[in-house]
Amino acid sequence: MSGLQGGDDVGPVGGKPPAATRITGSVTEGVETGSVVLTGDDGRVWQIGRRWQHLSGRRVAVVGRPQPDLLTTAQQGVVLLVDEVTDLGPGVPPPHAM
Repeated sequence: MSGLQGGDDVGPVGGKPPAATRITGSVTEGVETGSVVLTGDDGRVWQIGRRWQHLSGRRVAVVGRPQPDLLTTAQQGVVLLVDEVTDLGPGVPPPHAM
């Protein structure tokens, strides 16, 4: 399997699409140029596509489909194919991180 660049937006891998999941957390720039990550309130890290870069520094609620078998050059969290985003305002660390 070939890897993707850090910020590449991707489609589903393989046959049946994974079940959607809802994640609330904060969006930040990733380690690779153009990559964007969502750190969930539970501490899990998800790599989302560069089209969400404008939400960096914001808290969001996301509905998406995890792609755990997809590799990227950023190798930062599990790739999440985002279906829906709700902007919740300026980013704030989750309560357990303080």
